[in-house]
Amino acid sequence: MEAYNITVRQVLAAHHITTKNWQRPTAFARPCDGLVLLTAGSICYHFKTGSQTAVAGDVLCFPKGLVYSGEKQTPTNAFYVVDFTTAKDAPFYQLQLPPVYRPRSGAEILSRFKSLTALWQKNAPYAKLTQKAELYSLLSALAADYAQNQQETKTGREAKNNRLFQAVTAYIHQNFANPNLNAASLGRQFYLSDSSLRRLFYENCNCSPLQYILQLRIQTAETLLREGELPVFEVAQRCGFSSCSYFNRLFKKTTGQTPAHYQ
Repeated sequence: MEAYNITVRQVLAAHHITTKNWQRPTAFARPCDGLVLLTAGSICYHFKTGSQTAVAGDVLCFPKGLVYSGEKQTPTNAFYVVDFTTAKDAPFYQLQLPPVYRPRSGAEILSRFKSLTALWQKNAPYAKLTQKAELYSLLSALAADYAQNQQETKTGREAKNNRLFQAVTAYIHQNFANPNLNAASLGRQFYLSDSSLRRLFYENCNCSPLQYILQLRIQTAETLLREGELPVFEVAQRCGFSSCSYFNRLFKKTTGQTPAHYQ
């Protein structure tokens, strides 16, 4: 089943409430699917996965069976509420919307909540079908809005990741001759844990930070040796190797030749 293939069976209610008495002190399993648009005040909700505070403009997406409690954070709260049911083989939770979500297209979402509420208040023969149509439009708008938000968040995260990688590698190129440059010192310099630093490098160049540093040192050593103006021990020092014997072993392992023979 496609994630967006849900079936609305019935709209149960659609209304706008302003209240000073909202409370849900004990955990409660929602009896039906629901959408809520908070239009005034704030409420702190508690889910099995943690707590989150909703403020005016946030949408709450509560599938049937979701267990939650909460307490108001402001004297007065106001919200649109739409209760509905979906088919068991095509349920609301298939949309995979977060329980508390700030839509980007807030004006459009508000308009759809208002429209659905107005339709609910009309006791016309066509109302039930029209209510379903409007609810599908609301769900579609929310799903599209959230998908766009996720894509832009991913793009922003990737851009931030790329900027950080560029900064770290630029630092390596400036300091590779320092024998104390290693993964630990990079982590301290950029306030990154060992796992975060390794993930940054594997995502961008499929190697560890140490492998990147050693590769740069060996490549620089090859250039200096080809120029033939420096003895091997000085090449090793200029490339950040405090031990000439280690440099010899690593250089041969990497290139297949000793530094003296390569020169």
